[in-house]
Amino acid sequence: MEIWRRLAADTPAAHGPNFSRALSNLGARLAEVGRRDEALTATAEAVEIYRRLAADNPAAHEPDLARLLSNLGVRLAESGRPGEALAATEEAMEIYHQLAVDNPAAHEPDLARTLSNVVSLLPEPERRGEALTATAEAVEIYRLARGREPCRPRTRPRHLTDCLGHASGEGRHSFRGTTRHWGGREPLSQPRGHDALLTFTTSRRTRPASRSA
Repeated sequence: MEIWRRLAADTPAAHGPNFSRALSNLGARLAEVGRRDEALTATAEAVEIYRRLAADNPAAHEPDLARLLSNLGVRLAESGRPGEALAATEEAMEIYHQLAVDNPAAHEPDLARTLSNVVSLLPEPERRGEALTATAEAVEIYRLARGREPCRPRTRPRHLTDCLGHASGEGRHSFRGTTRHWGGREPLSQPRGHDALLTFTTSRRTRPASRSA
């Protein structure tokens, strides 16, 4: 790790990506053994490296920046910092939105997963409307992908199932190994919630404008 740090200090463009990936891998390993504070520190440093790289060359580095921001959201959530976790995950979502405008096939799966993570972190019931909108978008991404590849098995991805469960009012939602529960509202039946979302996506789908060069 220290070798990568020295190399990245001397030539950031050449060695910064490898150093950042090494930090991200270290963060994942530290999290696996319960060293959450150290995992968070390593992941946050990886994000800052890619933030600088993406500022100089967005096309080359924004996909990795979005991925690392999503990882940072996980580390923050594991550390009991849901507000900061949501901010990092929403930043990743915005980057994936822009990337998916130019290349949907490559980036919409990551966008859908990130939307699911955003839904899991939005406070209930204050932002349930935003959770429903994000869930509807994830549903439509899945439907469009299924239409592009009709021969693939039609098993619903787990992240989409989680989103639908949350929007249907089932009162629980998983986020990368953690489960959140909400009380105080009557659950809808699952088919009713699913149908509402599918109807919603046929009549309302917004895409952000492509970013100016």
